[in-house]
Amino acid sequence: MKKCLGMFYGILVVVIFGGGLFGCSDEKVSRDVSSIKSRLEKIEDRLANIEKSAKKVGLLEAEFQKLQQSMEAWERAITARLAPVSKKKTGSRTKTATRKKKEGKHKYYVVIRGDSLFQIAQKHHMTLDQLCQLNKITTKTALHPGDKLLVY
Repeated sequence: MKKCLGMFYGILVVVIFGGGLFGCSDEKVSRDVSSIKSRLEKIEDRLANIEKSAKKVGLLEAEFQKLQQSMEAWERAITARLAPVSKKKTGSRTKTATRKKKEGKHKYYVVIRGDSLFQIAQKHHMTLDQLCQLNKITTKTALHPGDKLLVY
């Protein structure tokens, strides 16, 4: 931009001196010079506005990158919390359950009013399928208070 302004000033000087050499009147030259000056001022104002806009765009880009990084960090955190937790818990529960089975330690749970198979499985860190398989029942089996269910 500075090179363009420098060239513009150079052309302005050539026009001024060239006009004097070719017999232009001082009035015409001064009108041309003032016209060129006003146009040059407008160009400088526009250039200043463009520079301000460029700074704002730069700040917005930096802010956007920070937000994008923050969002990626949140996605990683959520993914880390959701995916491995479910895999680790089921894996560790299965290992624990297998160990207790091998040791011969069986624990029974006595059903109370309002219990469901799902709630009982959760209380004992089991899946619903594991609870049903262990007790040779289905998920449709009705529970009654006083029933005994084998749990780990």
